[in-house]
Amino acid sequence: MAKVLVKNIDKMNRLKKVFGIGALVLTFLTTGGCKGGVLGGRPPQIMPSYVRGIVTKEQETLPQLVESSGSLFGNKSIKISDPTYTIQVKTEDELYTTREGGLYTISVKESYRKPLEALALAIEEGSRIKVKEEYWDSHFGENKVGYLYSDEIIVCGKK
Repeated sequence: MAKVLVKNIDKMNRLKKVFGIGALVLTFLTTGGCKGGVLGGRPPQIMPSYVRGIVTKEQETLPQLVESSGSLFGNKSIKISDPTYTIQVKTEDELYTTREGGLYTISVKESYRKPLEALALAIEEGSRIKVKEEYWDSHFGENKVGYLYSDEIIVCGKK
């Protein structure tokens, strides 16, 4: 009788171990473990890639009053010019530098989250900037002249 009792206890201990290990594996798969779950856990976070560069030139015409001539009755009128901001950037990334020297000309369009005036004040020649690679690739062609929105440019300070 004692032998049967010991066998039953051994079987119960094995069963507990199997269920315990199964529960751990199931928990790991559903909650994501360390890097995201296979069965519906959070997907792993992918860090965005950036194109980094140094501003070599900048040119701006911010809103200002401009005299216009040619009015019908000889009176002079005044209009407000549209703001423009252009920077030239030498890329530091190997992929973008090997393309004919890595010098890009960027026309910066204003976004409501980052006004051109603020960006122009933060950037000067020699400033380091970075832009998400997905924005860079979608706004530039083979000729390396394109545009970016002001909120797509991150200013990293001077070199």
